[in-house]
Amino acid sequence: MLFFFKIIRNLSLFCMALVTVGYAEDITTAREKALDSQAYLLANSLYENAEKNRRRAEKNAENNPQRSARSKNIAIDYYNQAYELATKNSIFLEETLKARNLTITKVSDTLGNESWSQAEKLLQQSLFELNRNRTEKAREIAFSAIKYFDDAIVESIQDRMLKIAREKINTAYNLKAERYAPVTIKLATTVETQVENLLTKDRTQLKEAEFLSKEVEAYADKAIQITQLAKGKPSYETTIRDSESRLHRLLIAAGKDVPLNFNPELSTTTLENEIQRLRSQERDLNNQINNSRQFIAALEDEIRDLDDRLGGVSTEKQSLIMQIELQARSLEKLNQVESTFSQDEAEIYSQSGNIVIRLIGLKFASGSAELGIESKNLLNKIAKVVDLYTNSSVLIEGHTDSQGSAVENKKLSQIRADMILNQLVASMRIPAFRISSIGYGESKPIANNETELGREKNRRIDLIIIPQVLDSDLESR
Repeated sequence: MLFFFKIIRNLSLFCMALVTVGYAEDITTAREKALDSQAYLLANSLYENAEKNRRRAEKNAENNPQRSARSKNIAIDYYNQAYELATKNSIFLEETLKARNLTITKVSDTLGNESWSQAEKLLQQSLFELNRNRTEKAREIAFSAIKYFDDAIVESIQDRMLKIAREKINTAYNLKAERYAPVTIKLATTVETQVENLLTKDRTQLKEAEFLSKEVEAYADKAIQITQLAKGKPSYETTIRDSESRLHRLLIAAGKDVPLNFNPELSTTTLENEIQRLRSQERDLNNQINNSRQFIAALEDEIRDLDDRLGGVSTEKQSLIMQIELQARSLEKLNQVESTFSQDEAEIYSQSGNIVIRLIGLKFASGSAELGIESKNLLNKIAKVVDLYTNSSVLIEGHTDSQGSAVENKKLSQIRADMILNQLVASMRIPAFRISSIGYGESKPIANNETELGREKNRRIDLIIIPQVLDSDLESR
């Protein structure tokens, strides 16, 4: 009897195991259907009950297969109910769910912002009313959620675009900017509000919003700067003298004298006039370049006309062609030289057919011929420029300020020029026969030796490239 009982029990357990395998397949399918229907969102209570029973079934799978199977059946039932309810709710909430999915797709960092949280809360309230057959109330709440999902996108764009600006505004306020720089910090917050209003009205205005965000950062930085300066409690005299000192430097840089009876208003006017003059000069130079190009184009047309009439046998025509082409090549090379250096590295001039490169980026201490490591990049650029003028010779001029004796300054300037020559020959592989050097000492100043800035400008290296046109250059054209 006991034997038959054991057989029946073993058969029962075996059948239960088979049922368990079947349930495992069914429960996986049921769960996937529920997930695809967003049951975790649209039928949350039923979905959570299903998940709870699924975990219970997995826990009891080895020790209590019978209880595990029962829990799986319950889980499958809950998954199916959740799927049916979620499908029904998704039809009713179609527009709201579209707005939700668009928000998630549009900006990934919306989750967690205030508008997103409110939208999710309203969505759950709408589901609550819907599941109690209060459809009108549910529809009203669902439409409210759509607005908050849309606001979440705007809020996210604002947060991302204004993040740095807001951090700087907070820093300014922590430093008490509202006390020391009230006007400037007010400007920062006013423009911040403009950005918010702009994006709220039209969130596609990203370029304008980005430009205004940079303006907010600038105002916040200025408020921090003013606050930190004001906290140091400088005297009025110190503040005025510091401002005048900066104006002095600008006058000297513009090549203007600093009068003994210094007047900030007149000095500002002087600088404004100088800037206007330089702008006018730049326009004139651009016009000259354009006129030259037009002249060259007219000559080329004339040459083509002569070619048609003379059949291409005119020696004068060939000479004219070569002159124009050489002029065009020279202009092209000069443009390449100018684009090689930044404004802080070199000033470029064309002088009597030669190219003058004033290496303002090479800084010498007074009485010294030593250069810093940072000069290596500038020397590399010099080598590239020299390579542009294949058939040229190069003269390196050394100059000093007027400190010390004229004899010693001439010697020092020669040492500086020789040092640049040696580096170009040794490191940059420029043939020595193409380069020469000369030291002029203090005899050719370009700035006022009575000021520190003027003396710094006079301690300089000028590189003179002297192009040479060979027959091979003409033939190659």
